[in-house]
Amino acid sequence: MRRTRAILLIASIAALTLLGGTGAASASATTQSQIDAILAKRPNATQTSKDAVTFGNGVKMKFGAAAEGEESCEADWFCLWEHDHFGGIMVYWPAEFCGITWNLKEFAFNDMASSWADHTGKNYGTPNKFGIAWDDYGAAGGKLFTMVPGLNSLGLPKELNDKASSVTC
Repeated sequence: MRRTRAILLIASIAALTLLGGTGAASASATTQSQIDAILAKRPNATQTSKDAVTFGNGVKMKFGAAAEGEESCEADWFCLWEHDHFGGIMVYWPAEFCGITWNLKEFAFNDMASSWADHTGKNYGTPNKFGIAWDDYGAAGGKLFTMVPGLNSLGLPKELNDKASSVTC
């Protein structure tokens, strides 16, 4: 009887280990498929690690677990996330790239921003020195929301979510 319980216990542990491994492989496959989709759409993009892409202009994207949480946006970087609470794909650029308008379609990120963090600590960009998200390319159309250096937003109101087409930081 003890031997049977021991065999069942070992079999259960082995099954759980296999399930955990399958989940990790599946998450990795999802991240790679997201990266492959970006690379197919943007010939100026290069995969720079197992979970990151860099565009020809130096803007970067993180995918999967590497993009999760506000802490994935480093000091002196400006970051946008696909989902609320700093989740999903993250597009980001260093403070030195601020001061111009970025069209999010260049990064296959048009109408996807749901949360943001401005870790630049600098006053670049617009005359009021804050980042602004716009509902059209080239800082055109309506002003959607303002992003203040040193602050963040866990999520945008429904009427602003997934609307940004360009940003200045």
